[in-house]
Amino acid sequence: MSASKTVDEIVTAIKELDDGDRGSLLLQLAKIDELMEDLEDLMDLIRSETESGRPFDEFVRELESKRGDA
Repeated sequence: MSASKTVDEIVTAIKELDDGDRGSLLLQLAKIDELMEDLEDLMDLIRSETESGRPFDEFVRELESKRGDA
């Protein structure tokens, strides 16, 4: 498929696919979406490496104290 195709041409081509091919295309597109989500998660992880942290025990104590206040 050429990069110069318009959206209308792409939609028309998809409509012309038989059910099996259209289903396969949709499954492949879903995999791309899942991959993009994974890449976004990795980028968040990389960005967070430079953030300061705090001890886990301190975090748990804060949660427990907030739960006791509720």
